[in-house]
Amino acid sequence: MLKFFQRFLRHFQKEEAIEDIQEEAPKKSFFLYITMVPKILTYFRRERGIAKKYLELVLIDNEEQPAYQVVEIVESLMEDLNFLYLVTGRADYFEDVIEEALEEYGLLVVVLSEVKEPMPGNLILDTRDWENHLDIITPISYNTMINETSARLVSH
Repeated sequence: MLKFFQRFLRHFQKEEAIEDIQEEAPKKSFFLYITMVPKILTYFRRERGIAKKYLELVLIDNEEQPAYQVVEIVESLMEDLNFLYLVTGRADYFEDVIEEALEEYGLLVVVLSEVKEPMPGNLILDTRDWENHLDIITPISYNTMINETSARLVSH
């Protein structure tokens, strides 16, 4: 009888441990987003029917993330862009990458201090909303982008 209660107790302890594991949602990494930005940009550019040579990207900086992460995004995109608007309140962090973009790729980067209406450019990539951008590249929910997120990536 004692063994029965011990097994019974162990069974419930295992279920509690499984429930604890299931409740912890996996956190998405901003580094994953950084590596996927070129794919995300290509997806939205094609969705909006914008030819690569006519793309004028607006990149909105997430000032809650370290600046070097957004610099990595700029570095990963600057070879393929013709024009970039960078919306940031910390322009001094981006001086080196802006200079490199102009010298090496001829990319003109215009720094804006705040989001203005109407926004310049024809495609907006808002890094403040990065978790929702990952949904378009996961194999399970490739086309399940919600309209609110799509509204942030607007073509004019």
